[in-house]
Amino acid sequence: MLAKREIWNRTNSSDVWIGKYLNSNNLPHWHSNCELLTLEKGALEVVCENKTYFMEQNDSLFIDSEQIHYMQAKQQDTTLAVIIFDYEIIKKLFDGNVLVKPYLSDKYDAKSLYESLKKELSAKQAFYNESAKIMISKFFIDLLRKEKTEKRKEKTAVGQLRLLLNKIESDFDTITFSDAYRFMAMDEAYFCRYFKKATNMSFTQYLNRIKIDNAIKLLRQEKKTSVTSAAFTSGFGSIRHFNKIFKELTGFSPKQLPRDYVLNECFLRIDSEFNPTLKGCSLLEQF
Repeated sequence: MLAKREIWNRTNSSDVWIGKYLNSNNLPHWHSNCELLTLEKGALEVVCENKTYFMEQNDSLFIDSEQIHYMQAKQQDTTLAVIIFDYEIIKKLFDGNVLVKPYLSDKYDAKSLYESLKKELSAKQAFYNESAKIMISKFFIDLLRKEKTEKRKEKTAVGQLRLLLNKIESDFDTITFSDAYRFMAMDEAYFCRYFKKATNMSFTQYLNRIKIDNAIKLLRQEKKTSVTSAAFTSGFGSIRHFNKIFKELTGFSPKQLPRDYVLNECFLRIDSEFNPTLKGCSLLEQF
């Protein structure tokens, strides 16, 4: 499903994964792991916890555990180095705090950390996992000695938004716009602005993508599901509206949809139900 929790499928036995993306572009998502981003080339817009950051060459940005985020390359051939690691590695260091300013510019040389981890993870010598975790810890010890932190807020609008996204995923066939803004304890106008800024799409656009994603899965089942059944089971009130939205999002009618079609392209770090990565983004390397 879209914009729910992303599950990190590790490509090795390490608690650290690194990789480089060309033209990063993804949907709003969150995960329990942490990400350290370093822009090697181009320009990138990152929205994290409803705040927008613009990254230029050599800038770094830290995305903490369970923070809702998405990003979009603003120039062709934008290259992003990503370090993903288990939150437990730095949990004691942060001691219930978060960075006041996750935008780190280039003052901590995260690029060198990436290259050091690359050598360690590719060589896979004895205790490479422990060595990689030590590298991460040393980097954040230096960072936390210089950067300001504040207590992690347990009850926030973003935290409530995570709950709403989970609710939309489970109740997509019945949930309404009024259900959503009441769940967030916001008035209609403010909720519209807040949701659009946080997810880069309106509530209706977001809900329709989840409904269509469900319909695609129903239509692909071995036990044939009719278009009519898929439409109503996915929460659409009429076949006409279903066909219209289906064509808008996929480019095909339900009966013409290619067998191998996916709503969004998949590259890495996803479970079988959620893929935050969009077309135009490619994985250059991973370790």
